[in-house]
Amino acid sequence: MKADTCFNCSYCRRMYRRLWYRYIRIQGFYCTRSKEMIDRKTPCEKYKPRGEEYDLSDERFEKVENDIRAMLEYFKKE
Repeated sequence: MKADTCFNCSYCRRMYRRLWYRYIRIQGFYCTRSKEMIDRKTPCEKYKPRGEEYDLSDERFEKVENDIRAMLEYFKKE
């Protein structure tokens, strides 16, 4: 079983720094819930396990159908 640390929390994000025209990953981590830099190995009371989230709403399917229709019309013209 995994420990409840920031290492596997859904609020934990990596930090990146812009270097000329690209971004490089730096050592720091950021908690999107507490809005502060964190040490990824320490436990937290705001822990939320990572999980898959799916958008299966009717609006999402309608948008996809409309996008597919638009692509079909575009490719018929060519």
